[in-house]
Amino acid sequence: MRRAPKVIALTATRNEDWVLGLSLRVSLSYCDAVVITDHCSGDRSGQIIRDVQAEFPERRISVRRSEDEEWREMDVRQKCWTAAAGSGALTSSSWMPTRSPPETYSPTCGPSLSRPHAADMCRCR
Repeated sequence: MRRAPKVIALTATRNEDWVLGLSLRVSLSYCDAVVITDHCSGDRSGQIIRDVQAEFPERRISVRRSEDEEWREMDVRQKCWTAAAGSGALTSSSWMPTRSPPETYSPTCGPSLSRPHAADMCRCR
């Protein structure tokens, strides 16, 4: 029997508490797991992540905190990918959409939020 593909969201955030809760809840509405890299947030991001983890105990939410003051987007995205690969959540049929919290999309959210782009979706092989 063939296993269903897993969808694992990769999220990098820095001081985005204004939208992080919505972003994680939307991601968890269609993703099996979320891997978060919290890049030196000084706002309520940590508490929001803990609150969402409590709301979705059946979903895997992995958090990695980066203390590097300089934002190097490709390094942060690579760290998300590496954390997902090391989490044991990936299978050969996994899909990993990459998002920053302001890019949250759900068909019910309307045009005010960004739509996902095909280039932002990686399929593991």
